[in-house]
Amino acid sequence: MMERQKLIRLMAGDDDMRVAVREALAAGAGFQVWDDSRVPVPAAMSILRRRQASAERRGTSLLNFAEAIDALTRYTGDTVMVGRVGDREHNAVLFQLYLNPETEAVICCLGVRPSS
Repeated sequence: MMERQKLIRLMAGDDDMRVAVREALAAGAGFQVWDDSRVPVPAAMSILRRRQASAERRGTSLLNFAEAIDALTRYTGDTVMVGRVGDREHNAVLFQLYLNPETEAVICCLGVRPSS
């Protein structure tokens, strides 16, 4: 089970998405990294592309999507772990995270802002 402080440390960096995830975690947002979520990289990219199409149909905004796809494309591992930060009741943006299988590095993250 991932600890909050470890996930905050893994989100080091000064890009807007990582700062937003750290702030959400520091403010007490819910989070989960699924221990059994090893997903092959091609499947993760396929899921993201389907999510993009679905978001466009619903009017949902995906934040940092192109950057996440780019990071997954450059990632040299075979699988990723999946996580999330935030909950629909308390957060305007839900964050999806992709970590290396050892959960020692965040490969990429993106935000989902539900339509209003």
